[in-house]
Amino acid sequence: MSDGISGVSGVDRPSSSSYSPTDNSPDASGNSGSPVPGQTGKQGPAGPANGQYDQYIDSAAKKYGVDPALVKGVMAQESQGNTYAESPAGAEGLMQIKPDTASALAGRDVTAAELQNNPELNIDLGTKYLAQMISEKGSVADGLGAYNQGPDADWQSIPESQAYVKSIMDAVDNGTLPNWS
Repeated sequence: MSDGISGVSGVDRPSSSSYSPTDNSPDASGNSGSPVPGQTGKQGPAGPANGQYDQYIDSAAKKYGVDPALVKGVMAQESQGNTYAESPAGAEGLMQIKPDTASALAGRDVTAAELQNNPELNIDLGTKYLAQMISEKGSVADGLGAYNQGPDADWQSIPESQAYVKSIMDAVDNGTLPNWS
């Protein structure tokens, strides 16, 4: 982006295909921060988060002119519906947004805790950023690549990002996204 905002999900993220965010949700004893291998959200029969965020997704998608299926695809790829997901690069919550990016998008200070504990805000700002990346880059694929690796990265030269974009695009095109409703 022209204002130098960098970073949601993949910025500084390891290029390993086995990457998964950390689940920071409190356990029974109140502890948090332990990685959850292979899964970072509550995977139910209807898909991640069982549709509890659909109203926020639909609202943000309409507000920013983005296909709700695309937002669901990004969310599924980024956090599997886990509000407490946190990347090693510091991206937070459902849409895996860094606090500095969220703050610039919101026009006010947004904390990591707020991104994890306010799903409506996280989805709104993540969708706003996705819409900006798509508009700036000129295509959905390039917007997804920029969302994943940052606006100045060459996502097409990064195997992880190629897989990220292909996975979401294929899911949207084939209608194989999680049914969260």
